[in-house]
Amino acid sequence: MKELDKRAFIERLTKLYEAKGISSKHGFYSELSKRYKVSKQTPNDWFDENKGYPQFNMLIKIADDLDTSLDYLLFGTQHAKAKMIPLLTFSEAVKFGKNDDFSVQDWIPSLFDVNDAFAVVLEDESMKSLEGKSFEVNSIVVFKTQKESPKNGDLVFAIVDQEIGVFAKYVNHAGNKYLSPLNKRYENIKSSFEVIAFYSYNIVK
Repeated sequence: MKELDKRAFIERLTKLYEAKGISSKHGFYSELSKRYKVSKQTPNDWFDENKGYPQFNMLIKIADDLDTSLDYLLFGTQHAKAKMIPLLTFSEAVKFGKNDDFSVQDWIPSLFDVNDAFAVVLEDESMKSLEGKSFEVNSIVVFKTQKESPKNGDLVFAIVDQEIGVFAKYVNHAGNKYLSPLNKRYENIKSSFEVIAFYSYNIVK
């Protein structure tokens, strides 16, 4: 299974625009905001390694505009295929992790072929950081549910006290395990928890 690489994605995207005569230097983001009718911040996020990928419908528009395929844009190949994964609320993700029965209302295309994946829409600013990786409210975050033990520093989706869904950084400090939001205004979570999935990528609007 191919993994997404944001740096490689940015490099491919930059070269494709330059081949089309659009320089990545002065005025680049302003040009793209006009071209795709989005805010000036949006294309800036596309080219930031710490921010998410464009939404799926925008990726298709960009690929068409640059006369390339979505597969090449994302992976540098022509063979990757997207699949649909459930877009869940945090409470639904808890049910997903506990294998409870519930009806999935929304589905989105995944940017890679993976089994047992799901996405959530962030409901608060707990993972918004002033430096490094940061996640905005209402951004879409995709998780993989592979069976493995979390490592210190992993970004995970966990079930706290058997009922509350949380997206946070997993910390294991000298055997002391807890969940740490990236936003320092939020307290660490030291209650009982179970990690059910690992962060894969996020999508910015």
